[in-house]
Order: sequence, then C-alpha cells, then structure tokens
Amino acid sequence: MPDLREAHVTKHAQRARNTFANHVITKESDRRWLLQQIHADGKPDWTLAAEIICLENNAIYFGGDWDSIVFAYGPQDPISRLLWIGRCTDIDYYVAQKAKVGIRGASSDVWDSDVATEGLKFFLEEQVKDGYDKDDSSKFDQYWFESACSAEYQHEYVDYVHRAFPGLDYDTVVEGTYNLGEVVAPAVITAHAAIAKLCDLLKEREPKNVDKT
Repeated sequence: MPDLREAHVTKHAQRARNTFANHVITKESDRRWLLQQIHADGKPDWTLAAEIICLENNAIYFGGDWDSIVFAYGPQDPISRLLWIGRCTDIDYYVAQKAKVGIRGASSDVWDSDVATEGLKFFLEEQVKDGYDKDDSSKFDQYWFESACSAEYQHEYVDYVHRAFPGLDYDTVVEGTYNLGEVVAPAVITAHAAIAKLCDLLKEREPKNVDKT
C-alpha cells in the first residue's frame, strides 16, 4: 500500500508553504514574532497572520489567525529552538511527536475520510489480486463498503469496514485497514511551515560574506 500518510503531509506542507510565501515579520520582541502579508498600501493584513512565541519552558507557541499549536521541548536559546522545529524535515513523526508533547499528550493526528477511503479501495484491490471474490455477496458486501467510503466519523468507518468483508478473517481486515485515514493534523503542518518561514526571514538578515579579494 502506498504511504498515504506521507502523501498527506507532502500535500499539506506544500500548501502551507505557499500560504506563508509572502509573509514578513511585522512585529517582534526578544522571543515573539508576528508574520503577516502586506497590502499594496503598505498596511499589514491580519487575515492568516501568524504569531510565534518562544515560551519560557523551552516550548514554541504558534497561533494568531490559526489553531494554536505548541511544540515541546527544545533548546533554551530562542533562535536555536526555532531552527529545531523549522529546519526539521521529519514532519510525519518527529514534528508531530513534539506537538503531541506540547499539547500534553493529546493526539497530534486527525482522521481524514478521503485518505481512509483511498486506503480502503487499495486494500480491496490487493485482496482481489490475491484471489478474493468481491462478486460473491457472501464474501463481500458492497453496501457496507460504500457506507465505509462515505462515513463521516472514524468509529462508523471502522464498523462498516468489518461489515464489508465477511469473506475475510478478522485479523486480515484489521491488519490491512488499521489506522487508515489517521494523518498528521493540518494545524501541525501549518505551524511547522510558519516557523520554517520565520527561520528563512531571520536567515535573510544575517550579514552576507563579502569577498574582499
């Protein structure tokens, strides 16, 4: 099965990078930065504004016009802490885990019905390749399969999936569909992209090497 979770991260990460492409630092203090887009008249746009704060407990807070996320716990130095998250490329695991710690054990994942449906269809295709007869109504229930594909909630989805495959043993269904649709929350990916953008903006301020030869 393709890595649908990683594909989800890639898609949302690119979208988030595009969102912050034109943001600039409009306000800052020792540990606090505000990123905004600037209107043609020079006024900052509060829509999609991002606030990033290096907290006293070695965590990073992200908020503003977004769902709040906290990453914990990183280096004591504020800039090093921004780089710790902003330059990390392992969003799927490391960044998500630091968000989970920051929100005190709550899940940094969400359930995405589209990802779950894509995975379920691939699971069915693989079973058919292995000889599973989906045209036999005693082995495959099209109604419950379609119900699973249109389910709005994860608990419904899990129930419908098990009803859809009466011809497969329980362990096969669990192993093949376990955690389908569970992905890194877009809010975590967005927070990471904003911090990465802040790192880029701070990098641009560094003095350039001058060749004096």
